[in-house]
Amino acid sequence: MKLVLTFTIIALANLTFSQATFPDFLQGTWKMENKEIYEHWDKLDNKELKGISYRINDGQLFVSEYLDIIQKNNEIIYTAIVLDQNQKEGVEFKMTQTDSTFIFEN
Repeated sequence: MKLVLTFTIIALANLTFSQATFPDFLQGTWKMENKEIYEHWDKLDNKELKGISYRINDGQLFVSEYLDIIQKNNEIIYTAIVLDQNQKEGVEFKMTQTDSTFIFEN
């Protein structure tokens, strides 16, 4: 019985931690200061955000990156596909977190 209870507590703690740390606050459109560069994020479900990075030049929108944030197992992974780099292959970055900061690094 103790083993089942311990496993349940650990599983719930992991679930709560995972839900609390997923950066779903990114939903919407963000503009870089002093530049016409934007990111737009849509939440697909509780474990995935899809986004694009784009700039606006003379009223036209130019996409520069396709973005993805997904929870895999107990990790949160940010993937960027930069159109003119890396043969359009995605580059993954794992998330680390402090109390007030999300950092993605590879």
